[in-house]
Amino acid sequence: MPRRVALISCTKTKTSYPAPARELYGASPLFRKALAYVEPRVDEVLVLSAKHGLVTLDQPLEPYEQTLKAMGTAERRLWAERVFRQIREHFGGSLEDITFEFHTGTEYRADLEGLLTRAGATCTCPVEGLGIGERMSFYDSGGLVLRAKTQGERRMQPPAGPRASVPAEPEARPRSAPWVRIPFEVVWGRIVAHAGEPFYLIRGGEFHYRVTGHTLHLDRTSQMIPYSQLEQACQLVPLKNTTSVQHLRAPAYLYAILMDPRIRQSDW
Repeated sequence: MPRRVALISCTKTKTSYPAPARELYGASPLFRKALAYVEPRVDEVLVLSAKHGLVTLDQPLEPYEQTLKAMGTAERRLWAERVFRQIREHFGGSLEDITFEFHTGTEYRADLEGLLTRAGATCTCPVEGLGIGERMSFYDSGGLVLRAKTQGERRMQPPAGPRASVPAEPEARPRSAPWVRIPFEVVWGRIVAHAGEPFYLIRGGEFHYRVTGHTLHLDRTSQMIPYSQLEQACQLVPLKNTTSVQHLRAPAYLYAILMDPRIRQSDW
């Protein structure tokens, strides 16, 4: 059965006394906000510790001073390999049905994400590219992503809502509002969240897809759609038809996915 696991990075601010991880790192406002946001939304929350690797929330820890930022490239790679082994041990088998949602900085994801995806897991990062203040706003608002449009101008990106068998068509973007391209990682997160649900081709045929690593597996064809093809197609939205994506793999399916209300929301 598919599972969603949140990975939160450890923090510089900790309690001055030994405590379970939830309490030790809870001295940091950012950690508290991240935990409050992810805990109701995922099946399990784990912490990525620069010293201990993979940590459960109830694991007792001594205060420590160690960060990944102070490590060299080779040392961070070894850390990622250690955490990957711990994750395999923790879940006791295949990772193919697990989506790991990173709530970390780049250094915690860089090497570990590749190891996880090669093992068949799916990885997302809703806070990619956000500074600490923007991440705090993201968590405070329950997932409204604050992202820069242009210098001095910002917009709020609504989070993916609960799954619905018959999604409602989003409100049309006012003609006067400019099309603002959002990071593809946000779109990818929506695609992953709706895996297994029915989608419809332009001629009305129903299909489903599953996600393995960074690839979509379609149930009506032997074709697979890699992340890179979806990202290229996303640069061309909104799509009027399949013509503009004919040079990419499975154009009819690309159109059906990217123009579905659950994926496009109100962004194009």
